[in-house]
Amino acid sequence: MKTLKWIGIILLILIILVTVFSLFLPKEYNIEKAKTIDAPAWSVFEEVADFHNWTNWSFWYQKDTTMKIEYSGTKKGKGALRSWESKKLGNGKMEIVECKENTFIKNELYFMDSKEPIFGTWNFEETEDGTTVTWAISGESSLCPISKIQILLGKKMLEKAMNKGLENLSELCEAKPKELPIEVTFSSIDTIRYLAIKVIVTDKTMLDAKYGEAFGKLSSFLKENEILPAGHPFSTALQWSEKNGDTIIFEVAFPINKELEIPEDENVYFSVIPAGNIATAMHLGKYEDVGKEHGAIMKWIQKNDKKIIGHPWETYITDPTMEPDTSKWKTQVCYPVN
Repeated sequence: MKTLKWIGIILLILIILVTVFSLFLPKEYNIEKAKTIDAPAWSVFEEVADFHNWTNWSFWYQKDTTMKIEYSGTKKGKGALRSWESKKLGNGKMEIVECKENTFIKNELYFMDSKEPIFGTWNFEETEDGTTVTWAISGESSLCPISKIQILLGKKMLEKAMNKGLENLSELCEAKPKELPIEVTFSSIDTIRYLAIKVIVTDKTMLDAKYGEAFGKLSSFLKENEILPAGHPFSTALQWSEKNGDTIIFEVAFPINKELEIPEDENVYFSVIPAGNIATAMHLGKYEDVGKEHGAIMKWIQKNDKKIIGHPWETYITDPTMEPDTSKWKTQVCYPVN
């Protein structure tokens, strides 16, 4: 009896100590890890935004490769959902509740039968050395002393899992191509009617200024004559050369809905791009880097035994006066082919 009495006293003391100790433990917790990966932000982002890719780098999948995974919701980004069953690690589910392309992701995780969510956030910041990925996991423990102590004891394991996950993610992304593959599509278009101004340049350093000046004049003409554009502005390369000093001829244009007669003394004129087929690619970023898309289309044309039957043009989908971030500028490159 005395032995049982002492065991009871010791257990009571331990319970009191654990309870008192837990009072000094924070209810909220946040664990944050960061790593700079030598890869563009889009490359790292797509591995995290698509749950199907997590099996390639997540520490937890390496701990239990037999876990059963189910995917639902959207394929990737906000609304993507995955749930899992694991005899080694337990069951759970995770959903992407916030997502900003190539910049930010927020996950909401429910582990086992927990009613309190655990939040994971991912920040992607491009630097000169690549992309700095900051992964944070946060939440709140219940008032139960055991719950607080479990979180304290599990913190080191969680930090290990996050560090290993970032290392795996780094190896995966650094082994991939650092440029987005350029997708060339083949499609048909209706006749494009447009108003344009022709520009002739021999000094390539003046190209941007000439573009801006011509588009300004054309925009003023449309406004003065109450003509509404039927789409995004574009420019057509009538004669092009990469050598400075050679003559470059191009036209800046706005599509319109109908044919118009323009006075002969105006610099503005009416023209059309006939209906037909085009090979096209979308460029994302600064205008001066659009040469990659031109090159990709030329290779596609050669590979598919097509012929260029007119002048190529570039459609400027993003208005630079409305979007200061050049990485978000979209330019569609088009080649008429048959």
